[in-house]
Amino acid sequence: RVNQCLRDACKDSKIAGCPTFIDCGRSNNNIDEYTDNSDWKSWNGSSFAINCFDIKSGSFQYGIYGTVVSITTQGSIITRYIYSLFWGFQ
Repeated sequence: RVNQCLRDACKDSKIAGCPTFIDCGRSNNNIDEYTDNSDWKSWNGSSFAINCFDIKSGSFQYGIYGTVVSITTQGSIITRYIYSLFWGFQ
């Protein structure tokens, strides 16, 4: 669902290079490739992209996956693992 939101945001933002930033299959996805790329800088600070991780006021409807979106941004692997474990028990 997040990937779909990012693809929609990419299309709406009209930033030419953003498909390469959100699709793992297009390159080796080394972040260092993009540091001097003006499209990357525009996309990285774009409200279109940021809204995909804002489940409360963002425009994309995540439905039952809304809670998961905030968990995916957590730095703790333990938090993400435990949540996914309990998600599976539901």
